[in-house]
Amino acid sequence: MRALALLVAGGLALAGCGGSGDEDAVRDALTEYTEAITVGDGKTACARMTVPLQETIMNAMPHASDCIEAVAQIDTGPDDKRGELSIDGVVVDGDTARASVAMGGGAGTRHTLRRVDGDWRVDVSPTEG
Repeated sequence: MRALALLVAGGLALAGCGGSGDEDAVRDALTEYTEAITVGDGKTACARMTVPLQETIMNAMPHASDCIEAVAQIDTGPDDKRGELSIDGVVVDGDTARASVAMGGGAGTRHTLRRVDGDWRVDVSPTEG
């Protein structure tokens, strides 16, 4: 469960390339998602996820009946261990955005976002790098 929390919460803030409108929208989506995951606000976090990511999180939390309950069960660790989010870089390519993000000076994670019905949503789990 702790590993899932690190994957989900580890890469959640973003700057973008491909126009300031897209950059701002992607940054806002990830900021909202990060804050929601951190405080266990499943409704907001799930609204910022693609359906495949929602399914991944629900599968990782088998006692949750939906995405909202699954997010509430994620252990993001103690507040004093989270630290500040920093952005290594973002590339926006049409309806896809990628970024490397680090939390609290830790290793960076690579994230993908997808534009769904005009809104940026976090998609697929982050990977090291």
